[in-house]
Amino acid sequence: MRLTVPSLAVMLALAACATQEAKPDPALAAPATGKPVSCINKDQVVSRRPLGDKAILFEMLGGKRYRNDLPAACPSLSRADMETLVFEVHGSQYCRNDSFRVVDPMAMRSVGIKAFPICRLGEFTPIGKERQR
Repeated sequence: MRLTVPSLAVMLALAACATQEAKPDPALAAPATGKPVSCINKDQVVSRRPLGDKAILFEMLGGKRYRNDLPAACPSLSRADMETLVFEVHGSQYCRNDSFRVVDPMAMRSVGIKAFPICRLGEFTPIGKERQR
């Protein structure tokens, strides 16, 4: 096979992208600022975002943050956003061992929620407030 200069350039660019490592989120390595807790109040959560496939960052009213280190990797978690994390909790708190699913809302219409794997929360480690920018 004979490669032209443009196709060779595209292949080299793709190879460079494949070898670049994503920089880890600083919250993933942030030191604990207190003892882990088993539950946090859902009403106090202002945002949540994945930190790879094994952790979720919960940001609370007042700026406090908790990193939830999952007991096992959760498929597709690193690509999830707030709309695609569906928690199955009872009561007013997110607690250790509560389950959630990472769902694709469009696919869920045709396959149903049970087609997506169940993931479980771990303990909530306080990691302090986010730095002001």
